Amino acid sequence: MTKQDIPLCVSSEDLDHEAHDSVGMYIKSPAFMPFRGLSLSESLTLTPSACPSKKMAESSSVKIAEETEETVKETAESDKLTAAHKHSKYHKSPSMTNVLDAVAACQDGESGAAQSAPHQLSPDLLPADHKLKLQQQAQEQQIEVVPTEGSSSPKQGTLDHTVGTVPSWTKLRKSRSMMDVSHHEEKIAAAEKFSLPKAVVEQKPGKSLLFVLDMDHTMVGNLVAMSDRDNIETNINWNFWPEGVNRGLTVEEIIPFLERGMLRPGLIQLLQHLHTIGSTVVVYTHSEKRWATKVCEAMEHIAGWKFITRLFSRMDCRDGHPHFLARKSLEHVVMQMHEEPDFRWSKVEQSVMFDDDNHALNGTEQCRLVQVPSYDYWEPCPWNTTISEEVMDKNDEEVVDMARRSVVEWGIAAPSFVKGKEARSEEETEKDRKWTEQQRRKTNILLSYNKVAKLDRVMHSLREVLEEHPVLDETALEALPEKFRVALGDAHAAAAA
Repeated sequence: MTKQDIPLCVSSEDLDHEAHDSVGMYIKSPAFMPFRGLSLSESLTLTPSACPSKKMAESSSVKIAEETEETVKETAESDKLTAAHKHSKYHKSPSMTNVLDAVAACQDGESGAAQSAPHQLSPDLLPADHKLKLQQQAQEQQIEVVPTEGSSSPKQGTLDHTVGTVPSWTKLRKSRSMMDVSHHEEKIAAAEKFSLPKAVVEQKPGKSLLFVLDMDHTMVGNLVAMSDRDNIETNINWNFWPEGVNRGLTVEEIIPFLERGMLRPGLIQLLQHLHTIGSTVVVYTHSEKRWATKVCEAMEHIAGWKFITRLFSRMDCRDGHPHFLARKSLEHVVMQMHEEPDFRWSKVEQSVMFDDDNHALNGTEQCRLVQVPSYDYWEPCPWNTTISEEVMDKNDEEVVDMARRSVVEWGIAAPSFVKGKEARSEEETEKDRKWTEQQRRKTNILLSYNKVAKLDRVMHSLREVLEEHPVLDETALEALPEKFRVALGDAHAAAAA
């Protein structure tokens, strides 16, 4: 008996089918082993009529087993095939195509509808080789890395007066806000060890809350003395500067001030709770960006993790957007947050802003503003710690004159200081004496606030309100600002009592 005489029919139960692209299936069953090596000219004649039922399929399978030895000998001729046909894992000759037709016929025969015609597959439609398959899988799994806006290092600008407005005659340069702190993108990436997997974060109850915090007198105390020193050292082009001495306060120099009391009590505990419930924290300050960045870095150092998602500074206020109806705008914050795909969920209705200024937002956004009592902890930080008369003598007259007039205008130097080494009149001397006395009284008053400041409970009250809400859904978020106001009112009444 020759292989052309074999009435082959195989049941679908004898086959192991594996999907492969759009071509169909290839057969791995041992029953078909003798036919996998057949050449293109040695196709079998298989038609649906050859096996009208499952019983015939089983009978044909027995016949195949009986003829296996003879068929194996005949298939030795397949050794003369080309290397491509011999080694291709997915190669199927027209014989295999007929086998697929037979299988389809058998399956249709069981249901009484064996009507399908044999498939005519062109060799061009056969499955691609294994290498091509791997290449396609690699292309499908490839992830494109898109650089973010904050991937580059932040622009190095200079500060205006960091907590107030410097008159134009001082000629201090202004820095333009970039709408966020670019280097904080790097911080966020480095802070992944503090974050839970994304699937878990999405289940956190506070994931839809945008927590907006003012900086000066809200998160920290009175930074004016510190910012004045930093400003005068960094924003004037000194011709000479002592070797080995930093220009401006460093983050390491700011940290001790915060640890001694400049950081508002309870802030770290509040931030820890916000982190636990998955809320997004941003800082929105009227301070200049470079100075605010230093303070934020110092706060994050004390906290132990990078909690600030984004920093909005002076040029994000009405200073940079004259059309704002108030000093700040939550709508602006939300629009800027939408630039990042991960924060496109944010809305004004899902935001709560905390500021010591009750007029920080316009009328339509006022309902999302919670005014907090001003935190007024203060410490002296002399502006002339490094800028002595000896240093001034080694700098150009124009530079020195700018420095003298600036500190006099800010009220941190005697009125006659602007004259330098020139002689003072009796009237000027009297003005200096009165200024010195006023500074002494002012210093005593500011220091007296520190005892009260250390008893502050504002941040603890905010945290307690959040702890009362295990789930912050849309309804809870809408009512949240008023609940914060009530809690702060109760806390203020208790402190007054």
